[in-house]
Amino acid sequence: LWAPAFDHRITASVSHCGCIPYRYSLTHDTGVQAEFVLPGFAAAHDLEDVLARYGPASLLISATSDDRWSRGAEELFAGARWFLGDRVELAMYEAGHVFTAPMRERTYAFLRQRC
Repeated sequence: LWAPAFDHRITASVSHCGCIPYRYSLTHDTGVQAEFVLPGFAAAHDLEDVLARYGPASLLISATSDDRWSRGAEELFAGARWFLGDRVELAMYEAGHVFTAPMRERTYAFLRQRC
């Protein structure tokens, strides 16, 4: 989610889980991923603000229904549509915290199509 916001050479990106907005991360069962901590960022911003900085990149948000790190993925997708239009897609799966062969195939197809 973050790299295309800062490197506009990237033409396609996929986030499988880890697409949880900060507003849903600040709980005991998830927490914030340390590598995405920017001091003060979450006080005034969220992941939609990161997506607003995307250059020409397309994004696939790949998430599952029963994964705490996918919480809010559909809401994030709706916000991403505002900035990215048809360059963002959502793939929702009925599953837990997994990355199965069909999920990987969908990811690879997206990258082949958008790169």
